[in-house]
Amino acid sequence: MKLIKFLTISFLTIFIFTALIPYVNGYGCDYDYTEKFDDYDMIGSCNHGILQTHIIYHNNDFSYYKKFLWLKYSDKALLINISSKLPQERILRSFPDFEVRFNQYKNNENTFAFYLIREAKNGETIFLSKEPTEAMYIFAITGKLSYF
Repeated sequence: MKLIKFLTISFLTIFIFTALIPYVNGYGCDYDYTEKFDDYDMIGSCNHGILQTHIIYHNNDFSYYKKFLWLKYSDKALLINISSKLPQERILRSFPDFEVRFNQYKNNENTFAFYLIREAKNGETIFLSKEPTEAMYIFAITGKLSYF
C-alpha cells in the first residue's frame, strides 16, 4: 500500500512540475518587437509571461490589440488569448477579403496559437505555426524569450 501511495504521489509531483515548466519559463520573457508587413505593422512586447500585440493596418488606419499568456518550452511556444479588442464588422467590410478576415477574427477571439521557434542566421527569430492556422512570422526581437 505504501508503494502505491509513493508512486502516486511521485507521478503527480512529476506531472505538476512538468506542466508548470512552460508557464514558469514563459514568465521570464522580456522582449520587444516591431515588424512591417505589406498590409499592416505589428508592434508588441512580452513581459512576465504576458505578450501584448498591437496590429495597425495601412489601408484604412484602424488597429486592434491582443493580449496573450506566453508559455514556452524548449523551442515551442503556446499563446493563449486572454484579451482582445478586435475591429468592428463595419471596419472589416472595407477589406476585399471581408469574409475570410471576419471569420478569422471571430473564431480567433478566444483561442490559442502554437508556434515552433527557430533562429535565423541573421539573428532574427522565426515563428512557424500550423494551429489554429498556418502562419510564419519573422521578427527582429530585442530581449529574451524566456528564462531558459
